[in-house]
Amino acid sequence: MPMAATVQVEIVVRALRRIRPSVYQISREADRTSITLTAVASAAGRRNAATRIVAALTDGGIAVVADDPIGELARGACLVLTHQPR
Repeated sequence: MPMAATVQVEIVVRALRRIRPSVYQISREADRTSITLTAVASAAGRRNAATRIVAALTDGGIAVVADDPIGELARGACLVLTHQPR
């Protein structure tokens, strides 16, 4: 899958406006914007938070680059974000 244009941090923050910022960390390195789940919770709680984050990003037009974005985010992976293809 070819990488789409890099997502600006401000767009990610706007997409996640209904989710507490203490639950995730957004990183910007070179030409990549990525997200990591930082919530300290049970496995079910982390999966719930990951589900909400991925849904909010998708609604905001942002794609998470992963085969299983919810599962990988819940396990603590740092995942790259791109614009969804139109």
